[in-house]
Amino acid sequence: MVDYFEQEGFISEDCEPVDINETTGYLTDNTNGEFTETKVADKAYDYEGLWLFWWDQENKTDLYGNYESMAANQGTIVLAGGAAVLETEAANGAYAIAFSEDYEKKQDAVKAFETLKNE
Repeated sequence: MVDYFEQEGFISEDCEPVDINETTGYLTDNTNGEFTETKVADKAYDYEGLWLFWWDQENKTDLYGNYESMAANQGTIVLAGGAAVLETEAANGAYAIAFSEDYEKKQDAVKAFETLKNE
């Protein structure tokens, strides 16, 4: 999927991704700082403002519940009963995407992502 987004020009080839699962600030914390979990997907990376999430549907981990939460909540990943949430923009198979507020190619990236066959 990363190669696809690079080919389409939504992320640069020399991008240094940030591991969302290991970095605070991506979730909306509804506990005033008491919720400290950051893991949302089996793989979750920020590629210059395009956030890509992946869940292993063949070998389900504890994080697969977040995928099911996203599917049940119209794209919102709900953690710990709402202690923290993360809004995604689109899902496609085992993948989902979201964006930073300043990502400029959001609409084009969503359109391209949604046209892929469930990768």
